[in-house]
Amino acid sequence: LLVARAVLPPQTLKDGVLTIRIIPGRYDSAHISNTSSVSTSVAQRLVSTTTPRGDVVTRKQLEREALLLGEIPGVNAQVAMKSGSQPGTTTPDITLTQGKQFGGYVGLDNQGDPTTGRSRVMLGGYANNLLGMGDQLRVDLLDAYEK
Repeated sequence: LLVARAVLPPQTLKDGVLTIRIIPGRYDSAHISNTSSVSTSVAQRLVSTTTPRGDVVTRKQLEREALLLGEIPGVNAQVAMKSGSQPGTTTPDITLTQGKQFGGYVGLDNQGDPTTGRSRVMLGGYANNLLGMGDQLRVDLLDAYEK
C-alpha cells in the first residue's frame, strides 16, 4: 500500500500478540492547478478515469496518472499527494504548467534507399494544444537526392 494508516484498537495483550489494524488510503477528488493551454476539463477527465474517487491508492494508478498527464503535448505536469477532505483519504494535487507550444527541426543524413536517393534532407514542425484538448499538429517533409 502506498498510503495507509495504522490503528491500534483497544485490546488486552494475550500471549504477547498485539493487533494492528491497517486502513488503506483512498482517493478523494483531485485538485488541479492549471496555467497551461490544455483545458482543465481534459485533465479532469483523465484524472477521474485513472484515479477514481474512493479507490484504494496504489502505486500503479498514481504512476499511470503522472505518466499520462506528462504525455500531454506542450504541458509540464507535477503530481503530489495531500490530505483529503475526509479521514483516510488523499487528494492528488496536480499542477499543469505551459510547456513548449511550438517547435521544429531540420536534418540531413545519408540513410536513404539507393533507388530514391541516399542523401536526405528533413524539415518538420509542430504546434501543441491549438484546440486546448492535448492535441498536436505536426508537419514533416522529406526529400532525397543523389540517385
